[in-house]
Amino acid sequence: MYRITVLAVGKLYEKCWQEAAQIFCTRLGAFAKLSVVEVAAEAQGATVRDDEVALREGERLLRQIPDGAFVVAMDRVGKMMS
Repeated sequence: MYRITVLAVGKLYEKCWQEAAQIFCTRLGAFAKLSVVEVAAEAQGATVRDDEVALREGERLLRQIPDGAFVVAMDRVGKMMS
């Protein structure tokens, strides 16, 4: 059985998104051992640049990736692949 770990920045606060994520995890659970790891979102403000925020959040994500893992990055502005 596959093991899939979803790494995410921050939490889902809206109930509709929480329910959608739960349905997805339940369905995928029939085919793979699934775990979701949420890392803390970096506080944003006038004194912190966007690139600094991304760097800090990225470092938190990287610490959660096990050695030898196959990594797929998903981004809302990324390129769709077949």
